[in-house]
Amino acid sequence: MASPPAYLKGQIWDLYDLGASHHIMPIREDFIEFQSTTPKTLTTANQQEFHSGGIGNILISIPNGCTTTTICLTSVLYTLSIGITLILVRCIDDTRYMCLFGNGCCEICRSDGELVGIIPKRQALYWVVRDINKPSAHAVKPTKLMVMDLHCCMGHITPHATYELVTKGLVTGLKIIPSKEPEKCEACIKAKLTCQDIPKVHQGKRATRFGEEVWSDLWRPLKVATLGGQKYFVSFTNNHSQWTTIYLLQMKDILEAYKTFEAWVKKHLNIGIACLHSNHGGEYMSTELIAYLDSKGTVRKLTVHNCKGAC
Repeated sequence: MASPPAYLKGQIWDLYDLGASHHIMPIREDFIEFQSTTPKTLTTANQQEFHSGGIGNILISIPNGCTTTTICLTSVLYTLSIGITLILVRCIDDTRYMCLFGNGCCEICRSDGELVGIIPKRQALYWVVRDINKPSAHAVKPTKLMVMDLHCCMGHITPHATYELVTKGLVTGLKIIPSKEPEKCEACIKAKLTCQDIPKVHQGKRATRFGEEVWSDLWRPLKVATLGGQKYFVSFTNNHSQWTTIYLLQMKDILEAYKTFEAWVKKHLNIGIACLHSNHGGEYMSTELIAYLDSKGTVRKLTVHNCKGAC
């Protein structure tokens, strides 16, 4: 079902299906009325996903002996991911046609009993084949596609290159349909996403003395509290010597822990803390902590939220 469109191989298959949710057509030029829509995700019976890019009305010819009967299907989804024209029998029934199954065929009749067409049963499916190599509108007119549809058919080359191939005559039998829709391909966006690895070794200039820069981080609540009821702990790591001090906390309030650490540094080393480096966590953005750091002349440095404050 998700193979390349069958019309590219010279044939169009009309499959009359009972379990589908929509009529589906892979040929843009066969729509007599068409409206572009935001991509809609559809899922097949084997859990394969594809996207539709528009909706409209089409005319289909139903074989009826030596002749054919033309009827109009409405609310038909357009997608290049399905290689056949999928016709939903339930929707035909809703438009006052009757579908009778038996004797190896599906008979479609009007409400008054007039026979519209007969669809033969082949390989347990009800389908017919239209040969586009016969003289028809498809044989005398180039296939019309939007740039992004052709972009998908040609292996996701750039839309600009796709457009140039057609307009310069390097690809024949195709015609680009002008569209104001943004040239956005979800598959290309996902395939080209990249991110740089977080370095495991500190890169950058380190502090030259104790207290010049201190990194701090508040760690998530523990599943089991200590005997004193503490579920959090905050760490203070000196950037110069990598000395780390940890304080257990009952709540996400680091101000008192920071004051205790600052007092220890002042008492034992007789120096102040020049810079406190942390993430954007709410505990580090409190007005009380900011006011206290400003009163001591301590500079704040902030990294990305939820990034561990280890140097």
